[in-house]
Amino acid sequence: MHHTFASKVAACQDKYADASVGNVTGSNAVNVFLGIGIAWSIAAIYHAYHGNQFRVEPGK
Repeated sequence: MHHTFASKVAACQDKYADASVGNVTGSNAVNVFLGIGIAWSIAAIYHAYHGNQFRVEPGK
């Protein structure tokens, strides 16, 4: 929600809305990479702790 507000403010203050586009793109990239990275890291640590190998088959 705060990203939407920040993007609106940036768009209103910038004639070409470059900052707004950068804000949306950057925040989405961080959300995706952290969301996937943290979940996969937790899964890998969990499986390693239990003596298993964490594998994800392609396409699943």
